[in-house]
Amino acid sequence: LVTDETTAYVNTSVILLVQQVLQSDTTIVMLLVDSILTYDEQIADVRDPV
Repeated sequence: LVTDETTAYVNTSVILLVQQVLQSDTTIVMLLVDSILTYDEQIADVRDPV
């Protein structure tokens, strides 16, 4: 059961987390982006078998 309060709380937590990461180090963000892109590519490979 997901209420509007839960969604708002999660959104706020994510925003705060992102702000902390951005303030701490930009290289961490780049690593996250790289890992996410790699993950997307792996999913695409699974969806479309050659």
